[in-house]
Amino acid sequence: MLKKSLAELKFQSRILFVGVLTLLLILAVKQFEERAPPVFETGKKVSFEGFIDTINITLTSYGFIINLFPITSQMKDPSYKNVMSAVFIAVAFCFSAYLILSALALNLYGDNIQVSLFDNMKDDRGILSIGIRILFLVIFLCNIPYLFFPGKMSILNALQEYRFSVFSTVIEANIKQKEKELARQADDFNNASGLDGISEIDEAKEVDVINDCDNKTYYGVCFGFLAAVVGAALALDDLSLIFGMIAAFSESMLNFVLPGLFFLTGLSYIGVSKPILKIAASLFTLLGFTYFVVSNYFNVVKFLRM
Repeated sequence: MLKKSLAELKFQSRILFVGVLTLLLILAVKQFEERAPPVFETGKKVSFEGFIDTINITLTSYGFIINLFPITSQMKDPSYKNVMSAVFIAVAFCFSAYLILSALALNLYGDNIQVSLFDNMKDDRGILSIGIRILFLVIFLCNIPYLFFPGKMSILNALQEYRFSVFSTVIEANIKQKEKELARQADDFNNASGLDGISEIDEAKEVDVINDCDNKTYYGVCFGFLAAVVGAALALDDLSLIFGMIAAFSESMLNFVLPGLFFLTGLSYIGVSKPILKIAASLFTLLGFTYFVVSNYFNVVKFLRM
């Protein structure tokens, strides 16, 4: 969690892969234990809140795509074909694992299944039940580096931008450089105004927030963020609320709002005036904003029920 770079953790990744398969195998073996048959209520209505919880869990579960760029940069051949193959394999594995897990859990607990499977298993003192909990602890520990890194990076980005305007400076330099290039293409570089204030160093500068900030700031953010996570884990016992917060603030922005806004900005930048594309992108962005509001509404409802 304290490392300043996130390389591919081969050992943890393999443990995670084997752990998921073992978890499914243990649940499959539990199907043959002597137990009361699962109860399924007929005509049971699904609440809108439950439907939103399902969307939240689905989006958060497939949020591994946030690791696409680190994975791509470490591939031997980061071609489009290989990247798409890796993503397809990962999505297929996740979809199959969740589908099998859902079927096995429903056959064990019926309509009494909880958002957290361990709420159903807390009274089960069998060896297999204890084994599943130990295995899940291993899986959870293997996931921590992947989950912690984006969080601390977001805090460091916001902090360094507030203190030193690191991103604003680079964006301004890139805009001036682009203006220079456009001016050269128009053979009007000598008459371009306000374009002489950028140096070659500014043009080549890249933002490296982690290595540029001092150790006091970096470790302060790491331990502060860790304390906040631990405090939230102790205070919140509703797992659906955790999924709801992640999906509302992270997934809605990364999957809907920002892609839609970037697409609209790109259309405007290159001068494409196709109404159907603008309408589709606007509706996609609006869907993200709507989901953000609705999901946070039910988050507030859950807070008030605590």
